[in-house]
Amino acid sequence: MLHSMPFLQCCTSQLTQHLLLLHLPSSFSDDLDDFARIADTYGDGSIRLTCEENILFPNIPTAKLETMLAEPMFERFTTQPGTLG
Repeated sequence: MLHSMPFLQCCTSQLTQHLLLLHLPSSFSDDLDDFARIADTYGDGSIRLTCEENILFPNIPTAKLETMLAEPMFERFTTQPGTLG
């Protein structure tokens, strides 16, 4: 199951964009250029880090989500939430 958090824009009832959470191992610095390219290509260029050191890609339009998830990066990193321990 994909861990995508949809949100609404401007109080409309239509789903317009997603916030995609990507769970990362502790050594992901070699992938930062790919993260930036994906954020620019599929979203508004924003990337956020969580306190658990995961990556959030905000503002991903619904129309681009499926194509984004076909990127090779998403074969290496999971979008599934884990438990905090």
